[in-house]
Amino acid sequence: MTSRAVSDTVLAQVAAFAKAKRLSLYLVGGFLRDALLARQRWPVNIDLAIPSRALEVARALATHLGGAYVRLDEAMGSARVVVSSGESRVEVDCSDYRGPTIEEDLARRDFTVNALALPLETWVRQDNWREALIDPLQGCRDLAEMRLRACFPKTFLEDAVRILRAFRFSVELDFSPDPSLEPLMREAVPRLTTIAGERIREELMAILCTDRANWAIRELNALGALDVLFPELSPGRGVA
Repeated sequence: MTSRAVSDTVLAQVAAFAKAKRLSLYLVGGFLRDALLARQRWPVNIDLAIPSRALEVARALATHLGGAYVRLDEAMGSARVVVSSGESRVEVDCSDYRGPTIEEDLARRDFTVNALALPLETWVRQDNWREALIDPLQGCRDLAEMRLRACFPKTFLEDAVRILRAFRFSVELDFSPDPSLEPLMREAVPRLTTIAGERIREELMAILCTDRANWAIRELNALGALDVLFPELSPGRGVA
């Protein structure tokens, strides 16, 4: 079974849950990006934006789907529902809006190619869903041009792990970082010390699993990020 078929099965169940609870849910982020790129991804990861009470909704959704509930970030209102069946695994990430509206939520995300949204019921109906995409930052244009742009100037200061994510997206999707990213990332490099080791490890391992890892590591070195991530190695600079 393809990742698309697996995700559609789960999303039909999520839509039924939302209708019964009278919830307004939006598909957002990487799930839509990958759908537009016709890209298969395992495990399947689905991002849902919820106006409020995402932790509460995720817990009820886990019960409805017979899945596991994992709290990701209580302060940001983010949780994951993991549904496993045989060799299939689907992760449904639920998060509160990052602003009063879905458009303002998208404006606070990391990169424009991830700042896309679609009402869940539209996806489930499968009727011209591309025409119904909410795309306030022209993410579809950047997707077509294979270009990575920040949603707002302080995106890396808000979450420094996005520096690593920028290079992961570049090497995984063969995207070109927009020149405007370099000074924004450089300013936020010192904040990498505030990021949980698990999040850094996840991004680095994803980079190293690609055939463009050499380029990404060299670029991270040029930014000064490696000295922050691996300070033990810094004394070895210049040693033959």
